[in-house]
Amino acid sequence: MRPITAVLVGAGNRGTHAYGDYALLKPESLRIVAVADPDGTRRKRFQQDHQLPDKDCFSDWKPLLNEKRADLAIIATMDRLHAEPALLAMEKGYDIILEKPMATTLEGCRQIVDAAKETGRMVSVAHVLRYTTFFSKIRGLLDGGRIGRLLQINLTERIGYYHMAHSYVRGNWANSQTTAPIILTKSSHDLDILYWLIGEPCRSVYSEGGLVYFRKQNHPKGAGERCLSCGIERDCPYSAKKIYLELVEDWPIARNILPGASFEEKVRYLETGPYGRCVFLCDNDVADRQTVLLDFGETLAVFNLTAFSAEKTREIDILGTDGDIKGNFERGWIEIRRYGGTTERITIPQEKGHHAGGDYRLLDDVIKRLRNADKDSLSSPEESLHSHEIAFACETSRREKRPVTLRNGYP
Repeated sequence: MRPITAVLVGAGNRGTHAYGDYALLKPESLRIVAVADPDGTRRKRFQQDHQLPDKDCFSDWKPLLNEKRADLAIIATMDRLHAEPALLAMEKGYDIILEKPMATTLEGCRQIVDAAKETGRMVSVAHVLRYTTFFSKIRGLLDGGRIGRLLQINLTERIGYYHMAHSYVRGNWANSQTTAPIILTKSSHDLDILYWLIGEPCRSVYSEGGLVYFRKQNHPKGAGERCLSCGIERDCPYSAKKIYLELVEDWPIARNILPGASFEEKVRYLETGPYGRCVFLCDNDVADRQTVLLDFGETLAVFNLTAFSAEKTREIDILGTDGDIKGNFERGWIEIRRYGGTTERITIPQEKGHHAGGDYRLLDDVIKRLRNADKDSLSSPEESLHSHEIAFACETSRREKRPVTLRNGYP
């Protein structure tokens, strides 16, 4: 059986490591035949890894998508460039995998849903938590009635202090004016998984939070503008030297801050580039902690996101009429306790790929559906639209400090 062919729009971290690595690991399942990325270094690296001829490598996504070259288009651009290439890809006859968020405006999200219906193309939004063994197991426990009727869920996303500093203070998702609010860019995963686990639409939300710590007024006395020339760098957990050069957390993204570069080249990059800046002197404005109360009818949910954690993980606590479920996503355990009865602990095995195997399971599912001519998807744009509506409602609530009601979707 021939592999499914794909074109990749965006060869950044997600494009290269989530989708590109899968194609290299499973060449019998997926072959990427063309790539577009404006960064020449990234594009050349991807070209070499996948042995692509020059004619199939583009600096602009438009000429790549203007003709049908493959079965599948993978849209892994920056968030504000999701909607336009997705719409063109469907128009040209591609089924697509679309990174979350679908778009950074509600109008863009709805355009994608409408286009999928009009063209009949399969769209799988990369809500990869739905595909993980961890959350699939929890969904099965709830559907099987293991804790009775579902009444409450508490979900906390611990972003991790170093991940927050990298992506949401110094990095590409730091400023909502150039990307989108963090509740959409980071936590649309979490709002989607709440919707999926509960199985009912959200009726209303109320949210509080904001940016409290990574601000100029908290710049410590004696600190510099850049970490490599800072007098108190050794005492700062957010030190770029610690994160990117000393690799105190041994984080893959930190190891690849400048792929293929020598240690000396990384030093020079941090001396002048965005990731060497003091976290208190950046142009960031997204929230560093936020809490949301969500009303799903009989089930209430509370979601917390926080920058302030040593561990990068998600923790969930689910309360039912007959028992409760607790779990830690990164540590890979789930505990089911029946009131007055037994306790069962489930260990989730480690899997290849990011998001605890969710990325690769998404690709496995898409490839299977394409081979079977099945246009449905576990993470369809119709399903994903409501998750995005919830996110936009949460941000409105946070900014305007009021409850927001969702009637047939967010107004």
